[in-house]
Amino acid sequence: MTLGMIEKVENNKKMSTDVYRGIVITDLKYIREKVKKNEKHLDKLNGRVNETEKDLASLKGITTTAGIIFSAIVAYIFKVK
Repeated sequence: MTLGMIEKVENNKKMSTDVYRGIVITDLKYIREKVKKNEKHLDKLNGRVNETEKDLASLKGITTTAGIIFSAIVAYIFKVK
């Protein structure tokens, strides 16, 4: 049962409480299923983001070290002249 059916139930006040409750429970089960699916997908994405952040941090460390070494070599060359 879908959201459209709930709207029909709301418009038809004579429908029994049990029928309405059944529709709501069915919709809640569907929502829970979709939320669980989204949570699994987000966990997967978060894992990929964490891995990428670690890679970027290591790359930043490597480039910083290379920059310092390059600067030291250039400074030494100009100091020698």
